[in-house]
Amino acid sequence: MKKYFYRSILLATCSVVLINSIVTTPAIADDDSTAALATSGILAAGTTAAIAIALASNSNNNTTNYTYSNMMFFGDSQTEIGNGPENLTLYNSQSSSDGIAINVYVPISNPVNTETDSMLVDGLEFPPTTSISDFTMTLPPQLSICDANGICSARYFRSINWVEYFIYNATLNNRNLITPPIDLRPWIIQYSQSSPGTINQSVDYAWYSALSNDSCIYPNYTPVTCPTNLASGLYNAQENYRVGQSPTDPVGNRNLFNTVIIPNTQKQVELFADDLENNRVKVNDKTLYIIWTGANDLSVGFGQFIACRIQTPENNCLDTWTTYRNVTIPNEIAGPNNNNSVVNRLISLGAKHIFVIGQYDLGLTPEAGDARFIFPFSEWTSEFNNALKTDIEQIATNNASSGVTVKYIDIQDPINLAVAPGTGYALTVAASEKCDMPSGNAETIATKLLQGDAVSCTQDVDPKPIGWWNNAHISTQLNQVVANAVLNNV
Repeated sequence: MKKYFYRSILLATCSVVLINSIVTTPAIADDDSTAALATSGILAAGTTAAIAIALASNSNNNTTNYTYSNMMFFGDSQTEIGNGPENLTLYNSQSSSDGIAINVYVPISNPVNTETDSMLVDGLEFPPTTSISDFTMTLPPQLSICDANGICSARYFRSINWVEYFIYNATLNNRNLITPPIDLRPWIIQYSQSSPGTINQSVDYAWYSALSNDSCIYPNYTPVTCPTNLASGLYNAQENYRVGQSPTDPVGNRNLFNTVIIPNTQKQVELFADDLENNRVKVNDKTLYIIWTGANDLSVGFGQFIACRIQTPENNCLDTWTTYRNVTIPNEIAGPNNNNSVVNRLISLGAKHIFVIGQYDLGLTPEAGDARFIFPFSEWTSEFNNALKTDIEQIATNNASSGVTVKYIDIQDPINLAVAPGTGYALTVAASEKCDMPSGNAETIATKLLQGDAVSCTQDVDPKPIGWWNNAHISTQLNQVVANAVLNNV
């Protein structure tokens, strides 16, 4: 799903074929850091040679007045770019009817063939197909992809989410929003390097499945005690899954997947604080911090609401759900009187520029199914967003004299416009199920995914752009809409 430069260097490790998909431009640090990345288990062999090409002149003598020096991202699967590993096997079990693994691509969105796929938003561009002087994506290598019969193939494409669209387009069309050279990487890359962080590195701390609070969970939302040494514990758990999967054991892979430890969003900020203390990341007063979290909390809360309705009087359930949705979750993200809220904790660490993204109408997702006709998802989403915005505005007022800017970014309206009647986007459960529970054989579906042909996967006749990649995650086209909304609010 990314229009980047990918070098297909195959590495056989623990029966897992890796593809070196590092994209390099002249933003990487010194030889020590590249050597550490290559030997960390995150980067495949041959990466150092690719990175060495990028060690050209890095001096930034440009006199342009850029708005931000670098960026830090926090949140869940909608924002993460590689902290949570991809699944080696296409399906969750040997039976194709068990559905495509949710993390078959990370970011969790559809793979993109940028030569043939459309750009929904005018004015945005796909990241380049070849290395350019001022833009780098330092990413983990992609696993191969194996069907239900254990037949594995190299992935031809990647997925692209809003973070990648946003940061690449931040300096195009005279926007001048971030100082080049730019090097975007997930936290696991930052943690694995041996040299100090640089101001050109923008780090993504988001993890799939993350909630908003200060705890840790497994991907199935089961609570787990956070590791005593948070950084090394999280890194080791994801690395065990990344290299320990088997191409012939989808069930075992799924079980191993549920041993990955996920830091919820407040805990991600503690990872950032640890990086600051240990010089793994560098920031200044022009660093931008962007938070997008709360969707998983809302999903879990709605599930509890439905379970409650079955057992207790509906009014009590609705009151609990309303408080959780409109008070508890916003307070965890941006509670003005909550020192541990994501926003307040970042401010305590010196953050001066913070954006918080709201939620789109969760009733639009295929996962909502027929429930969208029973429950007022749009109204509930608006209530949550309004409560979050109110908290953010209060924090902004409280910290205005300190030169702190905190801003709410609406995506509910932009997404609603993008999928309005007549746009042709596939929003129904039936359309999505052709991807998640394919009627065709595993090899056919795997081939379509390898080719980045997600449209054909979801629609049999007259393929049109899809709104959702799976039952809960937006397509790359709607990720473009989110990126554009953030760009328009900077």
